[in-house]
Amino acid sequence: MKRVLVICGERPLLAGVEGLLRKVDDLILMSTPLSDVTAVIKEIKRLEPEVIIVDDTLPWTNIGSLFDLLGLFSTLRVVVVSNSENKLQVFEKKETLILNSLDLISAVQGMN
Repeated sequence: MKRVLVICGERPLLAGVEGLLRKVDDLILMSTPLSDVTAVIKEIKRLEPEVIIVDDTLPWTNIGSLFDLLGLFSTLRVVVVSNSENKLQVFEKKETLILNSLDLISAVQGMN
């Protein structure tokens, strides 16, 4: 079972995301209305989700803040849902052991 934390500032978007994901059997779905990044970090530490879903209206969903978050939680996947466009962005940190030059080439090509 994958633990998913939904953090949305926009109530209709939160309801839509939660409604869709509640239909998936192998997800443990949690949600919070937090918008302060410090409170979010505490909540991630407490709940230990593998994935967080956030909407792009939250003030800390810029690329720098997301990379900081991934630096704190190395196995976390962050899904940013656009509130105004029909798209999302997925961020995750992936470490790969490089044993030879082919490992580097595979990582660059996205095969690792």
